[in-house]
Amino acid sequence: MLSHAAICGLVAASYSEKSTWVAGDDIRAVGSQQGDEYVVAVPGTTDLQGWLDDFSFWPTAFPMIGPYHDGFGKWGLALAAMVLPALPAIGRVVFAGHSLGGQLAQVMAAIYHSKTTRQARVVVFGCPRGALMTNIVAGPLVRAGLEAIEYRNAGDPVPETPPWPMWKHNAKGVEIGAPSLGAHAMALYLGNLQRREIYERAAQ
Repeated sequence: MLSHAAICGLVAASYSEKSTWVAGDDIRAVGSQQGDEYVVAVPGTTDLQGWLDDFSFWPTAFPMIGPYHDGFGKWGLALAAMVLPALPAIGRVVFAGHSLGGQLAQVMAAIYHSKTTRQARVVVFGCPRGALMTNIVAGPLVRAGLEAIEYRNAGDPVPETPPWPMWKHNAKGVEIGAPSLGAHAMALYLGNLQRREIYERAAQ
């Protein structure tokens, strides 16, 4: 089973690798077989604030995932329509992403769990909120797999958007690192997780 740092490394690499699927100008994912796990890594957008400004006050009731941030739900469903039919029939699937990509990964995981008894892993980094507070569907579906975890660098403002209490997260948040400039950076998530895992191995 891949470590969370290894998964984070694959998400970091997805920013520069050729995309396996492209659903829109800023909506893409990279799929790769890693041992007995197939990882769907979703990079973030170069204009997350634009996404939040354009869509944050427009919740929409979507099939399978319930009332959701309009942009995240719309493009998560579009990406899922491309990705899910292409997943291998055996082995475990990991849905992972950073920033906007974390939300799209969660939407795909929710739809995946609504359609199959196979249990995926969901590991995301610096993920904004996506579910409307009244949504009782998406969170349980995201968490229906083997694990669902949201890593949040200390001081990263993105996981605090769109604002609570109108919006909520789908998975357990785990804070890592110390507050610093550039707390949302993918490279900082990777470094913090690598240091965390070195410390955990040393403590065993």
